[in-house]
Amino acid sequence: MKKKQYDPNALKFAYDAVQNGMSVYKAAKNYGIPESTLRDRTLGLVSVDGRCSNYLFDESTEKKMVDHIAHMASIGYGYSRIDVIYLATDLAVFMGKRKPQEDILSNKWYYSFMKRWPNLTISKPQKLSMQRARCASKETLSNYYKELGTIMTKNNLHEQPHKIFNMDESALQTEHSPGKIVHDIVVKPQSVTSPRSANVTIIGAGNAIGNAVPPYYVFPGVKFDRALLLDGTPPGSDGQCSKSGWSNSEIFKMYLEKHFLKYVSHDVSGTPLLILFDGHRSHVSLTLQDWAESKNIILFILPPHCSHILQPLDIGCFGPLKACYNREAQLFMRKNPGCKITRYNIGQMSCSPYQKGLSAQNLISSFRKSGIYPFNPKAVDTSELAPATIYPTATSDEASTMNNTQISQEDDNTSSQQFNKAATLTIQQFEASSSAQKEQDISSDQDESNSQPLLTLVPPESRYSDDIQIYTAEPIIELNTSNNSSNITTCTVNSSPSGFLLKRNVVSVEKTEKKRKHFTITGNLGKKKNMDHLNQSKKKGTFKPPYKKAEPKTVEKETRNQNKAGKDTKKKAPVKRKSSTVMEKIEKKIKLSEDDVNAGLGTSGLNKDKGGPICLENSFSDSDETDDDDGETCCVCNKKSPSEIRQLAGIVFVKWAQCDNDNCRHWTHLQFCSDVRVLRRGDTFFCPHCKEQ
Repeated sequence: MKKKQYDPNALKFAYDAVQNGMSVYKAAKNYGIPESTLRDRTLGLVSVDGRCSNYLFDESTEKKMVDHIAHMASIGYGYSRIDVIYLATDLAVFMGKRKPQEDILSNKWYYSFMKRWPNLTISKPQKLSMQRARCASKETLSNYYKELGTIMTKNNLHEQPHKIFNMDESALQTEHSPGKIVHDIVVKPQSVTSPRSANVTIIGAGNAIGNAVPPYYVFPGVKFDRALLLDGTPPGSDGQCSKSGWSNSEIFKMYLEKHFLKYVSHDVSGTPLLILFDGHRSHVSLTLQDWAESKNIILFILPPHCSHILQPLDIGCFGPLKACYNREAQLFMRKNPGCKITRYNIGQMSCSPYQKGLSAQNLISSFRKSGIYPFNPKAVDTSELAPATIYPTATSDEASTMNNTQISQEDDNTSSQQFNKAATLTIQQFEASSSAQKEQDISSDQDESNSQPLLTLVPPESRYSDDIQIYTAEPIIELNTSNNSSNITTCTVNSSPSGFLLKRNVVSVEKTEKKRKHFTITGNLGKKKNMDHLNQSKKKGTFKPPYKKAEPKTVEKETRNQNKAGKDTKKKAPVKRKSSTVMEKIEKKIKLSEDDVNAGLGTSGLNKDKGGPICLENSFSDSDETDDDDGETCCVCNKKSPSEIRQLAGIVFVKWAQCDNDNCRHWTHLQFCSDVRVLRRGDTFFCPHCKEQ
């Protein structure tokens, strides 16, 4: 007979009730627990949580391993399924419960372990670059919210969310990312996509009450065909072309002046408009700040590498936009088999995704989640800032630099002093304060003779003591202090399971000294320090070459040289020559033969002035253009190519010369049908017939 199902939490409540004096029969009846099940636990035959006695690790050891796995996943260095199995195998060998030569634990143990700890799950992590992991710290966010709150309070923007905007760009590709499809279980699924080509940038903007600005497209190319490229786009859309398909400073400024202000109701004499965007170099310029001041607009730059947690459009708008666009692209490929997606289709395919991605609901929730409106400095989840805790030196240095650029002009000195005090806390002090409870748990497992501080940093060569033997089935983290730019620092360990796990904890990352320190522009673009940096960059940007560049010839000099060349041609007619080129034969795909060698004019000797251009207009007469005919033959052999070239190996250029006799004017092969081999400018040539006469 199948036993009755019951709630594990109800079992704990019933057990506590029995411990407080209630009978087993009454507690089992009140909480719906089988009497025999509750009685076995009260008599100590079975543990309260139902754990069997034949598990590899006890509950306390598994709890420490679960905490270690959760900590490593929170800072961005999580374990995969096989890594967890190797970690448990190493721990079992370390505790003497398994021999080093035995195989690793099976998947059965892993799934049983995951079932016992329902707070653990396995999923694909989001990629996080090292710059984002380092810069998204508590100090950076506190300075950002401090300056943002000051600006919003000073300009009375807390009660005017329609004046707070965020703008950002996103790239749409012709090669979409297909989603999941339904297929036969024995068939490997495939999805046909368009070939990858240049990106099409879409610039979007929206405010805190859910109003979105029509999109602005940047197509790759030179000529902007409005009728074809903007066909099917949302009403009010506009755009232009750039060579790469990406936005630049000129395009961004034109977007603000011609497109953004067209759809935003803004009174220059009233409350200023607050625009938040990332600090890409195309968004920062002196001309843009001057224009913003004239229009009573505040340009606020987000902290660097923090757009994934602070920019509303990145948080909750562009993700749905990309997902809808991929579905539209998949639908297009299914309805038009054999056709590829081009830049002329992206406008129509992105219409519905843009309206769904930048909907009112998504914009309002994105501004709320980023803490901009309603203003909430604690809106960002602290778990997203955990990776920055292992970068103590980098975080404090960069945050102090960014603090100098983010604080307002009125509170410059006060804010920097407060932050410098906060930045003096090291990561070791933070770990020591946060793991005080861990020290108490580990102290019970330590011997009196092996008492060492938990967070004492030791050099890599003396990290492992001689009296501790560590078995490793497969290394989980490789420590290489000579090649890597960032060194992982670990702690001294002891013979307990806690010490074994602490050895694998990533405590901090030592920052190597940078060769150059970059000034980061954040906060209000119109601040004095930001403007000073832009002015200095503008001065440094003017490059003066150490040599004097050769100025191009003026029009008068060129005209004088042409007239002089014209006079010379009247005195002595230059000799014109033709040469058959192999490139023309390859392009026309004509085989070399005796009757199909095309003659062409050469330019040897026409460059009289060294380094000057060859003037073909003044050197050749008008009759030269008509003489270049396929029927022209040599006046001596009556052939287009001499017969001697058949016996020669390799490429032979046949030179031609025109007779200077006005009554003849025939062409002759040089070297083959004439004694003359080379002619220069000013030489006179007569064909063999005229020479005999």
